[in-house]
Amino acid sequence: MSLPTREDINPWNDETDCQTACEHYLGKSLEEVAAMLHDDYWLYGEDLAYMGPVAFRFYLPAVAQVLRSGSPLVDWFAFVLRNRLEGEPHELLPIAEQLVALCDEVVSCWVHFHESGTYFGLNQSQVPDDNGEWRKACEGLFHGIEVRYGCLRGEFVRLSEGAQVERDQSTRSLPPWDFLW
Repeated sequence: MSLPTREDINPWNDETDCQTACEHYLGKSLEEVAAMLHDDYWLYGEDLAYMGPVAFRFYLPAVAQVLRSGSPLVDWFAFVLRNRLEGEPHELLPIAEQLVALCDEVVSCWVHFHESGTYFGLNQSQVPDDNGEWRKACEGLFHGIEVRYGCLRGEFVRLSEGAQVERDQSTRSLPPWDFLW
């Protein structure tokens, strides 16, 4: 498959967010995108919310690679997936099975980080811990990831099984997202 075109990244000819995604992603391979996301997940991860569905599906393997590393992109990506599921579930249908597997991998990967006491590249012993606050924060983060990706997984299973998806019902089992930030 060839790299996404300008039209794939910005199908709506948007002059703001989609144009920025185009500037960042146009002509980039999966390896280059994985490196970009690893270096600055916040800047380049935001583009995933605004790019067209063809480009999003193309770059999913690069995103998966970064998520497997325990990147903080995991929280932002759950938000992106939820918004895409609400707005264009039919565009996720071709990759629904991949998204089910990715949700399983994310939770599995985070179980490893949770059990090892290592989060975002920091070992618990490297961070001052006032009365166990570091551990509590990390456990809260893990629980949030487990809940969000577990709920998303259920929605992607429904998609992959060919369930009829209507906009008002597509996120029926998803939790509130205000605790993301």
